[in-house]
Amino acid sequence: ITYELSTQCDIQVCILYYGCDGELINTWPEDQYKRRDLSIKLHKFSHKVLEIEHSLDTRLRMFQDKLQVLLQTEPDQSRFSIFLYNHDNNFSQLVDPIMQTQNLLLF
Repeated sequence: ITYELSTQCDIQVCILYYGCDGELINTWPEDQYKRRDLSIKLHKFSHKVLEIEHSLDTRLRMFQDKLQVLLQTEPDQSRFSIFLYNHDNNFSQLVDPIMQTQNLLLF
């Protein structure tokens, strides 16, 4: 079945059969050099995935820090629109979401 999967789907396959006691029973492909090559490819791929994950985590933390700084700053008049609304007989300015988004993108 493994051979058929490998040839019909044109993919590289490696199967290791272990017994209940954890002892290696059988492998496919039987050629140890092919197994080793697949193992090296898997190791390199896993390493690359970890590098990408680390890079994304670092960038996420950077953006979270920037967002936290933005949320802690005093309101800037340039972040408010000229739209006013009447609340309890007092006029108040509404935040302009487009202007806020543009300011966030500048950082």
